[in-house]
Amino acid sequence: MHKTVRTSVDFPDYMHVYLKMYCAKKGLSIRQYIIDTVMKSMEEESEDLVDDETFKKAADKLMKEKKSLWKRLSNR
Repeated sequence: MHKTVRTSVDFPDYMHVYLKMYCAKKGLSIRQYIIDTVMKSMEEESEDLVDDETFKKAADKLMKEKKSLWKRLSNR
């Protein structure tokens, strides 16, 4: 099982009702629908996300390039 990170998004309440109805109709949880939709969108926009190994290499490169930024953000 993969490690997870909690991400919060403020969603307008009137839209949340439609989101719940849509997901129920599709037989998906909101969580799974959001994950699937975000990942599909990212894959369509970026060749860096073609596979896990390519993604890992791109993420490692970014982490090294932005090491000082990540450190400052983690200290907040």
